[in-house]
Amino acid sequence: MRIKRFFFTLCIFTLFFIFSGCDGNSGTSSKNLFKVKKPSVITISESGQLESVNNTFILSPSDWNMEYRIAHLAKEGSFVHQGDTVVYFNTETAQSELDEALAQLEIQQEKYWEVLEQNAVSLKEKENQLQQLNLQYKINLSRVEQAKFESDVRLKEAQLELEKTILNLSKTKDNLASSKIINQKKADLVHLEIRQAEVRISRAKNKLADMILIAPKGGMVIYQRQRGMSGGGEKIKVGDSVWPRSPIMAIPDLDAMQVKVKLNEIDRPLVMEGQKANITIEAYPDSLFSGEVHSISKIVEKADGANNLKTYEMIIHLLPGTNYRLKPGLSAVAVVEIDSAKNMFEVPSWCVEERDKKFYVREKDNGEVAVKIHTLRDGKAYIKGDLAVGMELRAIF
Repeated sequence: MRIKRFFFTLCIFTLFFIFSGCDGNSGTSSKNLFKVKKPSVITISESGQLESVNNTFILSPSDWNMEYRIAHLAKEGSFVHQGDTVVYFNTETAQSELDEALAQLEIQQEKYWEVLEQNAVSLKEKENQLQQLNLQYKINLSRVEQAKFESDVRLKEAQLELEKTILNLSKTKDNLASSKIINQKKADLVHLEIRQAEVRISRAKNKLADMILIAPKGGMVIYQRQRGMSGGGEKIKVGDSVWPRSPIMAIPDLDAMQVKVKLNEIDRPLVMEGQKANITIEAYPDSLFSGEVHSISKIVEKADGANNLKTYEMIIHLLPGTNYRLKPGLSAVAVVEIDSAKNMFEVPSWCVEERDKKFYVREKDNGEVAVKIHTLRDGKAYIKGDLAVGMELRAIF
């Protein structure tokens, strides 16, 4: 049943192919005849995209309090050298923070000198008071000594004045010591505010420096796509605002390239890691590149736009060698050899007819030849039978 459905689909394609005008250059005669071919191998062909095995990504800075709006990008596809500026962001916010921090530092520095000056004046006044009290103490002490030779009342008055001076002297000394501590605290507080302003300046300068991204290595610039809730978006461009730590661009290693394709789940048992592959690039159809299957995903995925088709991600590494014609993003077709076609013939699938669980092909003169089908793949039937290379067959329709 599966083969019948396959034949039906191929017949529809054949009718379209025939009525759209076929010629002998495509292996078909002008009378809708198809020539028997002799293949060497049976292959699987899958389309994909060329990409680099190793990429150096250039990311936006990591400060979540900043807006990273792109003001300049190195041209995509251009080659840059290590240390070249490849991205810079709008610096208005970072520059504003720096200007504000510098202004705050200037204010705090002026305040610091004002506090030091006020402290010096205050301490000078208290030191003068202390000096006067010391002098008064000496005077009162002399008066007490003198009053000893006078009346008891006079002695008592002199002693009271001396005690009063001693109390004031002690109070002034304590006040002076406290003032020194308080003044030092005031100066320390303003100095701390100066240090905070200097830290803000340093942070603002770092933010400003982060607005410029340089190439960590030489190579070709490839733009990345905006990250979104639903996956990949449009490619990064000037004017975009990006999240912190977002990939802005990549510098791929062109010495190591790979093709990533989707392998049909039906073909999965036929392909193993290490199998040889040939890769053609649509941009260079006359060139053939060699590679091998590097890895096949262990997880099956539903193919885009297909209801029931499921695929495995397969990565094919091109053999090492620098080829600067190969660029990430180019469309590629990977052909993997899965079997030998020894003693087999290759014919279009629409030339094979099934009757009573047997298969036949019809020759140019309508004679039938019984055949055995080895496999059907990509519109081709690999068969065995009494055929010859170049024999012309009729399509079944």
